[in-house]
Amino acid sequence: MLAKDYYNDGLMLEFALTSLFVAGSFLVTGILSSIWHAQEEKKEIEKKKRKYRNICLTILRFPFATVERYIKYAIHGCKSKQKGSNEFYHYIEMIFTDLDGSLLRMFDAFIESAPQLVLQIYLILREQENLKNCEDIEVHSDILRMLTILSSWVSVSWSVTAYYRALRVSNAMHKTHQKTLLSSAGYFLWRAFEIGSRVMALVMMILINPIIFVLIVVFHWFAVITWSFATKAKPYKKFHENAIFIVFVGFVQVFSFMNIKAEIQRSFAIASSLVGLFWSVTSYNRNLRISSATPILKATLICGAVGYFLWRVFEIGPKITAIAMLLSVDSHGLYIILGSLVHWFIMLTMAFLRHVKVYSKPVHNIMFIVFMSFVQIISYMNLSHGKSRLLAIIYYTLFYVENVVMVLLFVLWTDIDKSSWIFIVTVCVASPDTLFCTLFMVMYYRLCRHWVSHKSEDVE
Repeated sequence: MLAKDYYNDGLMLEFALTSLFVAGSFLVTGILSSIWHAQEEKKEIEKKKRKYRNICLTILRFPFATVERYIKYAIHGCKSKQKGSNEFYHYIEMIFTDLDGSLLRMFDAFIESAPQLVLQIYLILREQENLKNCEDIEVHSDILRMLTILSSWVSVSWSVTAYYRALRVSNAMHKTHQKTLLSSAGYFLWRAFEIGSRVMALVMMILINPIIFVLIVVFHWFAVITWSFATKAKPYKKFHENAIFIVFVGFVQVFSFMNIKAEIQRSFAIASSLVGLFWSVTSYNRNLRISSATPILKATLICGAVGYFLWRVFEIGPKITAIAMLLSVDSHGLYIILGSLVHWFIMLTMAFLRHVKVYSKPVHNIMFIVFMSFVQIISYMNLSHGKSRLLAIIYYTLFYVENVVMVLLFVLWTDIDKSSWIFIVTVCVASPDTLFCTLFMVMYYRLCRHWVSHKSEDVE
């Protein structure tokens, strides 16, 4: 529908890209599903007898590869509950069919929905920069675009969640502990905010320089593929199947971390998630600064971006460490939930008291403030122009008090040996945040901030 809408409005490039993403996902999932079906043939004699029938079935199910897998999953699931119908065989087939279907769904989501998400957000932001272009686009295009963004975000996040859930179930068939509904919900939220921040950072980089965006994606893709081969990741036995899988997963990891080895690589996952979070905040503020700066001074912002990145590293890193420390001694997370709600409410109140107005429409403005107030649980965001020194002092006072309280509760309540390396490292990471964060903040404002001049106009 969105592609048709672009075609009717004469936006041929947008129409071509939107259609290409949809067609590409059908093509890739269809090819993979057809290869898997060919490998599932057990006997050469039966293959010869059913040759022409299999060709017809392959052509018919090619564009519906994921749906066909889920139908097969449902059939095996029903048969696994019927007595006298080889229940265990159908149960095993159900588990691995679900795994195959989830993997196809994930590839489909990252080939179609993830680029679609980047494209639609980019188009919206580009039109906000040039408001004259918005007059040529009808209202229903914006509605369809917002629905596409929301559905793509949910689709990508859930595809990763469903794949990991199916993978965990297949690895725990003979164990009692499998992924629960609550853990799936938590995993979905983790992936949603990871992918969302990553997509926004990529979109902002496109607005700054499309060539740099392409270089970042290609370099990241190449680095992940090289890492996978260097660590001898072998999800499949045959080399060509393994290479194809690693290439596809390498593209997925442009947006989200994927562990394709048998052992859990927690350190790599934590590092990639944190760096993505740090850079997403830095990229947003850098893009905002560029849009408000004079053309002569834009080139000097690289130094400012580096200083800003280091500031956010020592702000967000210790905060997340402190939250994790408190969660380790508060299994139900009641203190974290209560503290987050109080912090969120304070940020909302301060934003409304300062009459923050980023968008002209009240509904859009309220949605922006609510979301950015949630972001400020982890990191400070200045939502309005003008002097914000008092607001920053209030925020960081609350911020550091929360960190100190969480670290103290961890030290008092934890059962971890106080002389162990993990205790020393976590406390050392969470404790000196005030010193280093303030240091890089002062360096940024003293050495970089005075280079930038701002327009007097309000941001719409």
